[in-house]
Amino acid sequence: LVLFSRTLTATDGNLPAQTLTYSLVSGPTGLTVSGAGALAWTPSELAGPGNYDVVVRVTDSGTPPLSATNQFSIQVREVNGPPVLTAIPLQTLEEHTGWTLNLAATDGDLPVNTLQFSLVDGPPGLTVTTGGIASWTPSEAQGPSTGLVTVQVTDNGVPPLSDTRQFSFGVNEVNTAPFLEAVADQTMGELELLSVTLVGSDADLPVNALTYGLVEGPPGLVVSPGGGVTWTPSESQGPSTNVVRVRVADNREPALEAIREFTVVIQEVNLPPALAEVPDVAVGVLELLTVTLVGTDDDLPA
Repeated sequence: LVLFSRTLTATDGNLPAQTLTYSLVSGPTGLTVSGAGALAWTPSELAGPGNYDVVVRVTDSGTPPLSATNQFSIQVREVNGPPVLTAIPLQTLEEHTGWTLNLAATDGDLPVNTLQFSLVDGPPGLTVTTGGIASWTPSEAQGPSTGLVTVQVTDNGVPPLSDTRQFSFGVNEVNTAPFLEAVADQTMGELELLSVTLVGSDADLPVNALTYGLVEGPPGLVVSPGGGVTWTPSESQGPSTNVVRVRVADNREPALEAIREFTVVIQEVNLPPALAEVPDVAVGVLELLTVTLVGTDDDLPA
């Protein structure tokens, strides 16, 4: 692929001097000789390495015209050409999702060179195998973001030659569901206060706002948006076993949530009866005192 050029020269003893014309008798494909003796050839990749015989002729303008030929050899050495990496379009990725890309390159040398790929520069965690497979699973902290990756391909020629290529990437934010810590089962008595604080967390960056709520539970049990669970079971709600399901949701669109379930066992609590007030009475000697006491009990069953 390198231009080879020479100017042929010849002498003629005639006086007056005659006009000399040069021509090619035989030679490799593509080699040319002008009438003025300019020899030119750009060997193709297929032509090297190799040795080629060239026969040239010079002819005078006498009558009759006379000619002379000469033969020489051209040695074509192998010249390593650089490989070429194929252009890479913008790559779009998602957090926590594996991404792969098969890099491609061409090499015009014959015999064909062995090509090896490598990473020049890129985000932490991105790798490139020698066979040209780029792979990466962006972490939560790496999205959303944009950036550049520079890759390289190198042949095994002498000397080895390389080509580099840069491409852009964008990592999209992916919402992950929040986490709600387990809630221990609760045991309590009637008319006692249940107070539990729900604890949720969210791994997204930036951190999402979390809101708590009640999915299922007995009448009177409430869950505040901040995660406070409160309930004072009435006398009629015990004894009983109650399933409570609570949730935490993030503020993304659409929102994702986590749900936890626990039980609340209400035990019967015996309440003291109440005795109605007895008014003071006055009775005479030998008179019969008769008073009816009135008591109440709030327990259920009575």
